[in-house]
Amino acid sequence: MNRLWQILMNVISPPQPRHSSVEPSVGGSPTDPHGRFEKFSESASSVVSHAQHEVQLLRHNYIGTEHILLGLLRESDGVAAKVLSNLGVEFTTVRSKVESIIGPGERLASGETPLTNRAKKVIELAVAESRRSDHHNIDTRHLLIGLLREDEGVAAGVLKSMGVNEERVRGEVARLSQDSE
Repeated sequence: MNRLWQILMNVISPPQPRHSSVEPSVGGSPTDPHGRFEKFSESASSVVSHAQHEVQLLRHNYIGTEHILLGLLRESDGVAAKVLSNLGVEFTTVRSKVESIIGPGERLASGETPLTNRAKKVIELAVAESRRSDHHNIDTRHLLIGLLREDEGVAAGVLKSMGVNEERVRGEVARLSQDSE
């Protein structure tokens, strides 16, 4: 799992060239010794773990947008799971749709499990969304919006088939924010 964190950190905060005067941040955790992954909220970090678990259950050898979506739904404390639930999206329905589109893999992946290019794009879009909304952390809502904005992955297709689009998600996020104030 450490390699996956490293890949995610590079998507969030690419390594600085050697000639750069920008110093990497200091501190962090054993999985993020430089403290760059602090940009992910606890819920968003859990989504990655849930996505990896789904990869194992489905015997896939990659982490795709569909795994991120399943991870978002498994992270029930996250804003994204609440938004999706309020929009009528249920984990079991999504998992069935993913299985019918992709199917199970033939065997468990050995070694590191790479992110697909679309999954990397989702992370990049989540980072951009977090910055655009002037948030300091990347949260599950940013990952959900990233999935929808990526627009071509399995997750976006599944969500569209269930009537979920970026406008509806943004509206529900705003409603949930008002309710919590």
